[in-house]
Amino acid sequence: MDSIDSELLKGLIEAADKGNWETFTELSGGPTPERASLPLRALHVVKKGLNKYGQEAQKLIGLLFQAKSRVITRFHEWTVRPVTELESCGAEAGAIGGANTPPFGYCQ
Repeated sequence: MDSIDSELLKGLIEAADKGNWETFTELSGGPTPERASLPLRALHVVKKGLNKYGQEAQKLIGLLFQAKSRVITRFHEWTVRPVTELESCGAEAGAIGGANTPPFGYCQ
C-alpha cells in the first residue's frame, strides 16, 4: 500500500485523533471553505446490486485527500441478518443465556 507523505494530512489526522476541532477546521480551510477546496472528503463507491427501492446505493469506504489520494478506512463489510438456528452463533450462546444471549434473534 502506498503511503501519503503530507504534513497537512498528518496534521488533520492528529487534530482529529485529539478531538481538536479548531485546528482541524483551520487545516481544512476555515469555517466556511468552498466544498471543492476541502482537503478531506468522504469516499463513496457504488454497492453491488440495488437497494430495496431499486436504486443504486453507495457505501463509505474511506476518505479522499486533496481530490486525488484515497485513504481507505473501512476494510470490512458487516451485515445484520436473522439467525436461523441458535447453533450458528456458537454453542456458548445458548449455554450462557441471559445478558450474553444474542438480542432479538440476531447473531453478533
